[in-house]
Amino acid sequence: MNHSRWSYEVITVPPNTWRGGVNAEKLKLALNEMGQKGWELVGIPPGAGPYGQTTLVFRRPQ
Repeated sequence: MNHSRWSYEVITVPPNTWRGGVNAEKLKLALNEMGQKGWELVGIPPGAGPYGQTTLVFRRPQ
């Protein structure tokens, strides 16, 4: 049985300053940056509503 272990990283992306909601540009930057570092997106938990921050959960093998 393979008992591989994972490291997890949780980051938050702040909303748009003036309009609220998801800041698509900051979201893309965060996804690209983590992907280049070898992290895999595994989830986006339900947020704090349309004006809250976006939480991203990543993992990679240890």
